[in-house]
Amino acid sequence: MRHSTIDWRAAARRTWPLAVVAAAVMVLATLGVLPVWSGLVYLVGLPPLDIFADLRLLLVLAPTWPAFAGLLAVLVCVRIVVLAYLLGGITWRRLRFAALFYSAAAGPALVAAQLSYMGFAILYVRAFWVSVWITIVTFIVLAAAPWSGAVRLRTSVAEGLSSYKRIVALMIYLAVIAMIGAAAEQWPSLTLAAIPAAVLATALVVVLLPHIDAVRSLLWPVPVALTGVALFLAAWGTDRLFVREPVPPSREGSLMVMSGINSSSGDGAVYRLPPESFGFTCEQMYYYSYAGPGDGVEGPEGQCPIRTGAPFTGEDTHQPMDLLAEHLAAQVEGLPRPITVVGHSHSAWVAWLAASTKPDLPIDRVIVLSAFPESGHGYVDAHTVGEGRIAADLLRIAAPIATEFGMVLAIDTPALQRVLGDPEGPAQIMQAPLPDHVRGLSIVAATDLVLLPSGWTIGAEVNACPVWNSHPTLPNSPAVAREINRFLDGEQSPECAPVVAELLAAATRPLGVPRHDQIVQRSSPRMF
Repeated sequence: MRHSTIDWRAAARRTWPLAVVAAAVMVLATLGVLPVWSGLVYLVGLPPLDIFADLRLLLVLAPTWPAFAGLLAVLVCVRIVVLAYLLGGITWRRLRFAALFYSAAAGPALVAAQLSYMGFAILYVRAFWVSVWITIVTFIVLAAAPWSGAVRLRTSVAEGLSSYKRIVALMIYLAVIAMIGAAAEQWPSLTLAAIPAAVLATALVVVLLPHIDAVRSLLWPVPVALTGVALFLAAWGTDRLFVREPVPPSREGSLMVMSGINSSSGDGAVYRLPPESFGFTCEQMYYYSYAGPGDGVEGPEGQCPIRTGAPFTGEDTHQPMDLLAEHLAAQVEGLPRPITVVGHSHSAWVAWLAASTKPDLPIDRVIVLSAFPESGHGYVDAHTVGEGRIAADLLRIAAPIATEFGMVLAIDTPALQRVLGDPEGPAQIMQAPLPDHVRGLSIVAATDLVLLPSGWTIGAEVNACPVWNSHPTLPNSPAVAREINRFLDGEQSPECAPVVAELLAAATRPLGVPRHDQIVQRSSPRMF
């Protein structure tokens, strides 16, 4: 690097507003105005990461729309002034450029913030990961624009995207601040200390970006990273391609499988489960019906005929949880024992609720797949004045739109209000112990760990290692079949340390909204 191209003393003088912002964030967090949350590091991030963090905070903290609009206007004005100063001093031209820059970022930032909230509120991890990708893509597109020296925003964006070195520098910076956020997430006591580290990284990249052409050592990180990813994917794919699972022994008893929310008779991941994968036959396979007992369904079938249970639709899955547990109790009565119940996603709560509250049920084994033992956020009732009001209002606006695209968000139905609207709902169900005669197995998707800040283990006899599969397709994973057969055979599940999955969760969780417990644990005084 040609050090002569950078006046470090002048650069330090120019970046002092970042230190002021960092100090303000630390003071407000110490006073309890802001939650002590790992995402605070992004409040001192390189624009536009800062406005993304602002909106994630405001969505869950602002109690009314006027408060949301007023605080957002104040924060945007502060961001515009700070960016203009960092660009060389406050002038009308620079203020106009900064205003256009944040205007371009505001739309994606609001969408990403709301999707992040929805991921935690309705425990839909896809929404969270989409919000992360929106954040990253918007950052890569816009972050280099202010430092190109061009007057027009469109020209600045084009120049930033045409510079390989700028993109590499931004990727390195994003990785660094993500690791700082991960440290704050993993060790909450370091959260406030992480803010100076984050602002130092931001100040450094602010100084370097205008002089990035003088840096010669930015040609190797991307090829090295891509090579590492290619090797990992090759090894992972080879393992999945050539490893064959042994044929399980024939088993006695019955296998009751339960589909997830918004499923219907014959439609759901569990209907694609071949019973032979677990040592059962179709004569031993039963499908749970959310509509209660019945004589089965003609027409739609899974891997086996649906011989019992009443026909049900997605609306039936929204009934009160206690009623759904009663339906399970009625449908396992009289089945040959031992009875193994497999619940996926929403039905995992139903299975655990029935087994833990009805000790006389003839259930011998409960296997829960993608069971969330906690909720990062609930949603308040409509028209409630209080924290979370804005995000909840936007959730209700998004619900009918999502339904048009095939994702039914019946958030005001009894079942979802209990397990999603109430942030304590999942814990109240999953913390209840199973009866002594019931064995329990839990398997979660590795991609779901980001929504499980307290960990992925529950009070089951066996908590298998998280499986690298998506939430909806987890029941059909060969790794899940392997763990279930090991459990049914009474074998010890191998110990695991899901380092990669937990690191990914810790690094991306700061890109989410503050959790419910982090908000309620703030000390007085409050912002609103």
